[in-house]
This record gives sequence, C-alpha cells and structure tokens, in this order.
Amino acid sequence: MKRVTALVLSLLTALLLISTGFVPSTAQDVVAGDVTGDGQVTDDDAIRLLMHVFFPEHYPVADPDACDYDGDGELTSDDAVWLLMHVFFPDEYPLVIAMEELTVTYHKEASLFRPDMVEERDKYLRHDNGAAADCKDMFYAYIPIDGAGDYITEVNVNWFGDGNARIFTLFDETKTKITAKTALVMGGTGMHTTVLLSITDDDVTRGVKYIGFSQSVRVLDSVVFVNVSDPLKEYSASLVLDSPTVSMSVDVGHIGLIDPLYGKTAVFDGDSICSPKDAWAGRIGQGHAMTFTNYGVGGGTITAKVLARDGSWYRHSVCSTVDKMYAEHPDADYIILEGGTNDADIFGRVLNGAVVERFGSYDPEDFGGAYDETTYCGAIETLLYKAKTYWPDKKIGFIIAMKMGINSLGYDKEHHNRRAYFETLMRLCDKWEIPYLNLWDECEMNPSLPECYDRALSGQESIDAGKLYTDGQHPTSKGYDYLVPIVEAWMKTL
Repeated sequence: MKRVTALVLSLLTALLLISTGFVPSTAQDVVAGDVTGDGQVTDDDAIRLLMHVFFPEHYPVADPDACDYDGDGELTSDDAVWLLMHVFFPDEYPLVIAMEELTVTYHKEASLFRPDMVEERDKYLRHDNGAAADCKDMFYAYIPIDGAGDYITEVNVNWFGDGNARIFTLFDETKTKITAKTALVMGGTGMHTTVLLSITDDDVTRGVKYIGFSQSVRVLDSVVFVNVSDPLKEYSASLVLDSPTVSMSVDVGHIGLIDPLYGKTAVFDGDSICSPKDAWAGRIGQGHAMTFTNYGVGGGTITAKVLARDGSWYRHSVCSTVDKMYAEHPDADYIILEGGTNDADIFGRVLNGAVVERFGSYDPEDFGGAYDETTYCGAIETLLYKAKTYWPDKKIGFIIAMKMGINSLGYDKEHHNRRAYFETLMRLCDKWEIPYLNLWDECEMNPSLPECYDRALSGQESIDAGKLYTDGQHPTSKGYDYLVPIVEAWMKTL
C-alpha cells in the first residue's frame, strides 16, 4: 500500500516537471493503457497521460480518444489516476477500451413512483428540513424504497438549477427527514437530466423508508423511478423516455463503474489547509456525490485547550471535535483528519532534543486510552484511540500537510520544526495502524520553488500568476488542483 501511495504521489507531482517532447509509438499492435508506446503498461504511462492532460503540446499521445480510461466521456487527470490504479488493481479498475452498447428497458409497471402517490400540488419538499413549501406548478411525493441500491430517474436542472435538482431528502416511516443526499449525474441535459441516487445499507439501518421527490406537474404522467442496482454494478447509464406512458430505456456503456467513494458518508477535520470550501473535502465530496461534513477550522490544532493569541478563547481542536463528529455521523464511511502545523508553531521547537512542555510524550506499548489531550502527543493518541473505537470498521486516514514556509536549511525533521512534529504524528499513526498520506515528504509542492510561490507577490497576485501558494503557507485554487487528486487517489486505497 505504501508503494501505491508513493506512486500516486509521484504521478501527480510530475505536474511540476517539464521535460523534452515525446514521440508516440507507431507500432501496429496497440496495448490498452500503453500511453508511452513501449509495449508495457506501468506507472510511467499514468505519468505521461497526466502530463498530456496539462501540457498536450509538450506531451502528445498517439490516440487521446482512447485514453478515457474511466469511461466518463472526458480526458482528465482522473483518467491518469484510474490508469495508475489499474496498474496495481486491474480487476477493480478495468480500462475502458470501447463502449459496448446495451439497452435495459424498465416498463412503467416497474416504476416505484405512481401518480396516486402525490401528496400535494403547488408545493415542493425543502432539503434543509424536509418540510413542504409553496411552489406553483410543482408536486411532491414520498417514494417508498425497496432496500439499499442505486435509484435512477430524471430531474429538470433548468427548473431547480443543477445543485438543487440533484438533492433528494430521505425520510423514515413517519415521513420525518433523516438526511439529504446528492445524486450523481449519469447523462442527459436540461429537463431530461438522468441522475442516480445511491441508498446504502447504512441509510436503511438508520431507518430510511422513503425518497422525497419534487418535480413539475407537467411530467407527472411520465415519471419513472426505478432501482437499477444490478446493471449499474457494471454499467453507467443515461436515461431515455421513449414515450410518456410506455417505458423507460437505459442506454448503457460498459465502463466498470467502480467508485469506492460514490454515495458514501465522509467527515473531515483539520486546520486552514482542510477548512476552505475549495479544499479536498468539498471537491471530493461533491465530485463523488458523498454526504460529507467538513469540521475543519482555520488556526485549529490537534491539541486540546490551546488559547488563541488574545487568550480569550480556545482554538478549534481536532482531538476535542472527534466526539461531536461521532455524535453527528456515527455511520460515517470515511474519517479523514489533518493537522499539527499550528501545534508546532505555537508550542515551539523540538529540534536537537529541546524539551517543550506541551509536546508531551508517548509509550508505544500503551493502548489503554487514558492520555493527556492537552499535550500534542496525548491529543494525537486520544484522537486516534477514539476514532478507532467509534468507527472500528470504517476508513480512517490522516493527511500530513505539504511543505509550508521558506526554510533555507531544508525541510527534513532535523531542520524544520513542523516536520519534526509530523515525525511524531506519523509514528503514532503507525502505532494505531492508521494510514497516512505524507504530502510533506512525498509531494513536490514547495514554497521554495518559484513555480509554486513568489514572496514578492501579494496573495491575489499569486492567484493571478497561477502560483500554488498564496502566502507560502496556504494553497491557491490551483494549489488544490494539484493536491486534491492526490488525496482523492489515496482515499480510494484506504
């Protein structure tokens, strides 16, 4: 797994390197996934494809149309990540070589929705509280589910807007809201946009019995809402209504639809690297139709009870917040944590054996759970102990932030205080068997590189110039363009 993570990082950090041009192979026998033309499929092909996505003139490939390996109809960095995952997990990440036409027809009788289910007209269901609200020429209904599965229908994004149209509210047997989830767009446009809503086993366990459905009365007699779990285990779908009253056809292409993140519930916590809406939580959560909450707060620490600069309040603590995260999301599938930078800056240097009062210490053999969370070490131990206790069978991971701050002596643990703190964090992750993503050491995003940061520029000037940092510490949107695919690929390996 560490080998996979390192190669994912090497793939994505290759964005910073520009080398000589590439002449595609003219061999007659084409090997699927062989982007470099050397007759083999390795991580080099994934790196080459990523470079082509960002720098197509410098890194041409023989047949770009054949490189849509994840089958979503576009050539993006996701295809490079998919290709890399295919190198190590070929069965789980098959390559899309050609679309195989297949039609699955669901007759009107198979629809879970019937017009007599309409509760009220000229109203729709609000996503925030599940209550009905006035809206002319709309209707709403509670569609009963038949268990966990993938549910597909059409929505009108012209009416609601893309974001709102894809949000469905889930209700219990008393028609009380439990949660709201965002559906994945599968095809179509405008008023005929096909969406897929994933109802998980956890949703059913929580008591979900109905899907709230709101739509225009003009389509009342043509609504088809079906559970298509079986074909969608292997196929992506776009929906076509042949007539308002007869049947719904699903035209599908074989793409090996395997997305471990899709439809899952995720919670994130950390400091100002995690907290922005443009950071990995929002991008990954929305991109995979996840139910997600980002608890991150700028200036946050891992350690509990760390006073703010004016001494009047305590900073956000990742350790202290884990109880709230569990109380609000006991069934979370992914628990992704980040932090430690502010602890290092506030508590002081631990280099060369310096003793820092609130750094604390740890015993590699102590798994008892009674730790001093007002010290850095004790807070990490408490956080990881609780995370494993609260979510014993879920995906838990820790992100070590990328390099920050210009340091003429280097960024290793002997010369950079933050890296010294991260060293202890990684050792404790090892102790508790929590996977971690070490961006500091293994990603090339570095404020000392002029491609990443120019201290002569203001924050806005850095953004306008396409730099990866605004201030040598915090990523720009382009910085997150670089980081998020790394985090996303790592999460898929958990």
